[in-house]
Amino acid sequence: MLIRQFQYLTNPISLILNIECNEDSRLKLKVLNENGIIAKSLETSIKAGNQDYLVNVSDLSSGNYVLNAFYEGGFLSSLKFVKQ
Repeated sequence: MLIRQFQYLTNPISLILNIECNEDSRLKLKVLNENGIIAKSLETSIKAGNQDYLVNVSDLSSGNYVLNAFYEGGFLSSLKFVKQ
């Protein structure tokens, strides 16, 4: 599994992850605030192939965040973003 592209949209306030996966898998996302506390946690099924996954972050307060992505095989990626 690979996150090929990361995009931040301001209206609606969302993150778009472009994910390439060679087999069906589970994706778990944890959004941590600047203090390292989990602000949001999501889990979903991902189908094999290339697809976009939308993460709504409108419920988060303004600040700096880190999105950690995991799949069944372990850690996938860590992405930083700022919510204004």
